[in-house]
Amino acid sequence: MPQVEFPTQSETDIVVIGAGPNGLIAAAYLTAAGFEVTVVERRYEIGGGLATEEILFPHHYANTHASYHFMVDYLPPISDFHLEGEGLRFHKPHGQMGAVVGDDYVYLTNKLEDSRDYLARFGLDQADVFGNLVQRFTKIVEDILAPATYLPPDPPVDLIEALGVDVVGVNRLNNIFGFPNEDWKPWKLFDGTPVLVPGRFNTEPSPGGDILMYPEGDTSVPPSARMPKGGFYFD
Repeated sequence: MPQVEFPTQSETDIVVIGAGPNGLIAAAYLTAAGFEVTVVERRYEIGGGLATEEILFPHHYANTHASYHFMVDYLPPISDFHLEGEGLRFHKPHGQMGAVVGDDYVYLTNKLEDSRDYLARFGLDQADVFGNLVQRFTKIVEDILAPATYLPPDPPVDLIEALGVDVVGVNRLNNIFGFPNEDWKPWKLFDGTPVLVPGRFNTEPSPGGDILMYPEGDTSVPPSARMPKGGFYFD
């Protein structure tokens, strides 16, 4: 019998819902482990946040979801499944970021020396500071952040040695709002999602429908944070 592209019934060991990066990666590892896997996706394109589609004009592909793919090139499946040998390529534009500074501008690229040249217009010392910062941060990313993103974290002593620091931070007694994370109580977000918050997490609605947060939970003083109506975070 000819194979049906979209059968009404089928048998499989595992169904993965969503053909974004996480769904495809999970399906790939499950298939490698010997399972029969079916991936379902509501869109006509797979890839989710990593998808690039021909949406503007012919032969020009654009990211339809994420504006950048932070550390995606460190993903273990790239080496585990030899994706570079299958044609995977990351095309990184030379220009990465720009900003207007007074009557001038800053233009950062994916080449350190080019970025230093742009910053040197504001002073060689500024270019040197930026260059040293990038080199130090690059080492931290490659030695610590990137591996820790996809693997269990190293013990604290190993992290201290890798960072080259000789001090140990002390945990703050209170959070950024000035009260301790204790005596937890239920609370709900705008969409009804239930969460747990500290006992001194005291809020009041504003006339416009925002949620106001008070420093140290003291409602007798002006609020120090605001969650916009319909939002999820305090500003």
